[in-house]
Amino acid sequence: MEVVARRRRRPIQLVPIDAAVIGGQYSGAWLKRDHDDLVVYADSSSLRHSTNVVCHELTHMLLRHDEVATPESAADAVDVVRAVSRPGVRAVFGRSGYADEQEYEAELLAGMIIAARRPGFGDDAAGRIAGSF
Repeated sequence: MEVVARRRRRPIQLVPIDAAVIGGQYSGAWLKRDHDDLVVYADSSSLRHSTNVVCHELTHMLLRHDEVATPESAADAVDVVRAVSRPGVRAVFGRSGYADEQEYEAELLAGMIIAARRPGFGDDAAGRIAGSF
């Protein structure tokens, strides 16, 4: 995650939220703010699933999909934005399926990164993500 943050020159925060809020719309979401990015995922997801969701959103960032995608407005994802309780969300990039090319690209790259995970970073969520990048 730190590698992606350095490449983007902006901090990234992981934000677990209630699965009931995010589960109806997305598996995960990338919330873009003026000076940082938030990656939102369901707090009740298994370690494996949350790692996949977070890596998927990070690969959207690596692939610079925010430059070509049409985000949902913060108003369209009001439940997620409200649950995050952080002001200044400018755009929401939600993950709800793999129908388009960007979703496919992000999922494929996330899977490749996770498969190449290096040992020695621990088995908690942060260690699994850090070892993947």
